[in-house]
Amino acid sequence: MKIAIIGSGHIGGGLARAWARHDHDILFGARNPADAELQALCRELGPRVTAGSVADAAGADVVVLAMPYG
Repeated sequence: MKIAIIGSGHIGGGLARAWARHDHDILFGARNPADAELQALCRELGPRVTAGSVADAAGADVVVLAMPYG
């Protein structure tokens, strides 16, 4: 399953870790996909985890919003 996560903090990162262990393709939708911390997280989680724009996330089977409410 293709899962997009908007937000790569504690919640988004935790969800990605769990889903990546179950062989899902994960895309972090971000304002700056080239951010060094985000790229490091993607490398840590494996080859099926990538970063792209928020617009790229729209093509996923599931889109999760993992951002602070405020």
